Amino acid sequence: MAEILSSVPASGGPYFWAYILSPERQAPFFAWIAGWFNLIGQIAVTTGIDFGLANLISTTATVNVGYRATGGKTLGILALILISHVAVNLVSIKKLRLMIYTSIALNLVGIGCLAIAVLAKAKTHQSASFTFATFWDGTGPAGQGWSVRASPAYVAVIGILLPQFTILGFDSSAHLCEETRKAVRDAPIGLVLSVAASGVVGFLILISLLFSIQDLEAVRTSPQPVLKIMTDACGEGGGLVLMTLVMLCNWHCGLFSLVCTLFS
Repeated sequence: MAEILSSVPASGGPYFWAYILSPERQAPFFAWIAGWFNLIGQIAVTTGIDFGLANLISTTATVNVGYRATGGKTLGILALILISHVAVNLVSIKKLRLMIYTSIALNLVGIGCLAIAVLAKAKTHQSASFTFATFWDGTGPAGQGWSVRASPAYVAVIGILLPQFTILGFDSSAHLCEETRKAVRDAPIGLVLSVAASGVVGFLILISLLFSIQDLEAVRTSPQPVLKIMTDACGEGGGLVLMTLVMLCNWHCGLFSLVCTLFS
């Protein structure tokens, strides 16, 4: 995709690429298919990101403020998040660029500090064998889960369906390339680096959280396992601060997903 972007730096992204690369007679059809699939995917992933953030806010607020989460309140929070994203997208491109730099700092420096803080504050740490070699089925009672009825590989494949939507959006560099200087060079580099950085940072944060689990059963049954790991490691106050950082990263993720949707 980066190779195509370097040759055809157009904000239409996959829609325009499908038209250029298809046989002349079928080009409109394939462009139409690519455009609609991309747009529907962007709408779905933006909604998913923001609904996930609304759930995070609702669940986290129950920790020590006496808040009781309900479906209606969560939808209200979702509406406010979406309104805030629309409002930011109405400002000038220069201010939006500042938000991009803020997002980069939060996701790289902020999440890096989060991983270090959780590891440093945890009273005990899990072993490497637990982190890298322990398999937890979680699809049914012991001995009756799908790892027994099918295979562990099947459970693993099903498990990655939930985070699968995060793969969408790496064509953002294409959607913004007409506002990018030296787009032929910088847009493809941005696309490749976004994939690499997401993989590295995501892997490091997952490893730090797994090493810092204090009580696996409590984490497994918690409505917010990540928050449980953070509060067990850093205390209630520290866990809430770290979760606020996660929410800020999530908010920026939803913001730029909406940017991609508008350009789609």
